[in-house]
Amino acid sequence: MRTPQPPNDVTLPWWKRLWGMLYLALLGLVLAWVAAALAIRPDTTENQHFGNLSLQVSGLWLGLLLVIGVALVVFRRSFWRFPRSVFLDGIIGVTLFTVSTIAVVNFLGFACQVVTNR
Repeated sequence: MRTPQPPNDVTLPWWKRLWGMLYLALLGLVLAWVAAALAIRPDTTENQHFGNLSLQVSGLWLGLLLVIGVALVVFRRSFWRFPRSVFLDGIIGVTLFTVSTIAVVNFLGFACQVVTNR
């Protein structure tokens, strides 16, 4: 009797797939934008407003990308699963997503506010 061979269909990790590479590339671009917004020292009031706006917009983009990451982690989780109750599983997922999103957005908001008042 022969043992069955494993399937040849190997699933790649998320960071080796096209959407994972695109996500990481966008995250890198936004982080470079944040670093550039922090590195530029404005000399006039007009440039200072532009720098603050640039920092806040880049913080919004960073928050959006991090919320996408939070959603992927929450809805692909392997803990707190309820396979017999789809409703309860959905409620737990939405609750985890909401709490995690509020934490990420508040952290980024406070961080942008502190850096903007520098």
